[in-house]
Amino acid sequence: MIIEERTERDKGNEGLMRRFSRTVKSSGMLRRVKSRRHFERKPSKRKQKEAAIRSAKTKAEYEFGVKTGRIQENQGYGRRKRR
Repeated sequence: MIIEERTERDKGNEGLMRRFSRTVKSSGMLRRVKSRRHFERKPSKRKQKEAAIRSAKTKAEYEFGVKTGRIQENQGYGRRKRR
């Protein structure tokens, strides 16, 4: 994707830079480039299986806690959700 801004005769370079910056931000290109800055390898099959087992175990413990009354269902452990 190429972003192009042209100078207008009566306007200075500051306006051009402002328009260009706004175009770059609205295009989403900056976010894509920043996300690709640090390459992360895909986890190996063994690591994926271990993570799946760990999450299943955590889920089972949570459900058991809810069932026995030790944990309230809407108590919400873990990461907070933004509104």
